[in-house]
Amino acid sequence: LTLVARSGCGNRIAPRTFDRADVCPNPPDGDALDDVDGNPIALQRPGHYLQITRDNGSAENPWVFRLTTDYGASWRPVFELRDAPWGPFQVAGGPDDPVLYQAVMRPGRTDSGATRLGLVRIEGVYRPGGATVAAADGAGFGAIGIFPTMFPWYPVFGVSPREPDRVIVADVQTNEARMTTDGGRTWAPVAGLTSLVTAGGARVFQRNTFPTITHIAFDPIVRCHVLVGTWDGGIAQSTDRGSTWRLFPGSEGVWNVSSFYF
Repeated sequence: LTLVARSGCGNRIAPRTFDRADVCPNPPDGDALDDVDGNPIALQRPGHYLQITRDNGSAENPWVFRLTTDYGASWRPVFELRDAPWGPFQVAGGPDDPVLYQAVMRPGRTDSGATRLGLVRIEGVYRPGGATVAAADGAGFGAIGIFPTMFPWYPVFGVSPREPDRVIVADVQTNEARMTTDGGRTWAPVAGLTSLVTAGGARVFQRNTFPTITHIAFDPIVRCHVLVGTWDGGIAQSTDRGSTWRLFPGSEGVWNVSSFYF
């Protein structure tokens, strides 16, 4: 397990028995500051993690993602971003060639004044020449909404682990749920989900720049199954990959959903 310790806010690594939490070996970032720019996020192989670094002494200041395959004993850079990443990336596809989606800050604000979050897609993390980064916020995309908690704030999007081209976002520019099935090149409304979480328009989709949708998760085992948490409208469920939706029975009292475990 990797985690962030509340005391000292440092990265820690622990065995699954959780009887201890050792200091996690952070990757070098190139500057002279004693700082840590990100947290290790697990890939699908034991000991494999990606972590953001940033050379704060560089004039260009790109965000560099470094890979370890030995629990942090050694690191190598695999790709970089010019737009600031926001929140953790999500992993889809198989362990040999995973596909990552990362929310990033785009210039400007939405019509409601929200932070304009876009999306990029990363492929080829294990390729000798390094990974490729492509925009995934194509035609029909507005801006990813944010779910604010007391400490971290999370971008609200979900990626199908078994269908890496299928992604759903809570869009705070268009005020609706939107989905891509071609890896982010084009996006279309998910009318049934938007109608359900807004009770057919009786509830607003966005309050104070934050969407009513708080978390989106695709089942990693049953690819047709999707769950969507909300602020105070219960849990939405689809059993056909997002085509139709219903309110999960008895979920009306489940508020501020931040994650699902399948």
